[in-house]
Amino acid sequence: MKMFNSEAFQGSFRKKNYFEGWYNKLVAPDGRTTLAAIPGISLGSDSHAFVQINTSLGASWYCRYPLDQAELSPREYRVRIGKNLFSPQGMSLDLSTPDGTPIQGQVTYRSRIPYPKSLYRPGIMGPYSYVPAMECNHGLVSAGHDLEGSIQYGDAALDFTGGRGYIEKDWGRSFPSSWIWLQANNFSTDPQASFMLSIARIPWMGSSFTGLLGYLYTENRFYHLGSYLGSRILHLEILPQDIRIQIRTRSRLLEVHAHRDDGQELAAPVQGSMVRTIKESVAAHLSVALTDTARGRSLFSRDESTAAGLEVSGSMAELGAEEKMP
Repeated sequence: MKMFNSEAFQGSFRKKNYFEGWYNKLVAPDGRTTLAAIPGISLGSDSHAFVQINTSLGASWYCRYPLDQAELSPREYRVRIGKNLFSPQGMSLDLSTPDGTPIQGQVTYRSRIPYPKSLYRPGIMGPYSYVPAMECNHGLVSAGHDLEGSIQYGDAALDFTGGRGYIEKDWGRSFPSSWIWLQANNFSTDPQASFMLSIARIPWMGSSFTGLLGYLYTENRFYHLGSYLGSRILHLEILPQDIRIQIRTRSRLLEVHAHRDDGQELAAPVQGSMVRTIKESVAAHLSVALTDTARGRSLFSRDESTAAGLEVSGSMAELGAEEKMP
């Protein structure tokens, strides 16, 4: 069943109003250089394949390809767009930005941390993985892995050897109307730790609700977050430069503080067409703490990342956020 293999291509080139994309993030060992490469397909009003690049260098690019230059495996995570190849073993880039700057190189992955699967939780969406025709589906390919290799961007060599990588994906018709997404796996104290949290407005049976999903991985254990687990938002505050979140599970309290920056523009899907413009930072500052409130002990002390992914898109009021803007 495809839901137990969400890393692989979930769709079909015959689908209409459909998108699918894989998010591959590379962070250098010093945390100062980040590159995210997003291969995917858009089956909408202007069907094509693409590779999006986002960086901490103050620039992002959208590179288009004809659909016949896309090879997407339905059996495993193996994606080829033009001369660019992506898999659990690594990625190879060979493209030029719209302004003609070459981006080339190869980075291999080692010691991948897969997301644990079960009949109840075939993927990070839990039992919602079984629901057909969701507007947007989410999958986790790797919570973290070691990097070896470099990417040449124009005259600059971006060395990722010794750094950390991360892979997730989305597929469906459209991104949610509103969402917050945070991700980091290069924390200062626990270098093997990994964290992702998404809060979004989810269409459901003619109505909608604010749902959340995510995880914290530390000391070889996943702490799962999800609406299906009874996780609930205690506090969601959006400030001009900061985001503060508190989430309660049955016996734990998650506290998140993110410092926002402007980020770079990316294209996002609406009915399969990549016509929505959003902003994503790959150099946000993030601190995370997890406490076992039943036993009164810390499970993850307030650790920090300076190379976190952060997206804030749509109406935060729709998510029930307390929003304070200048």
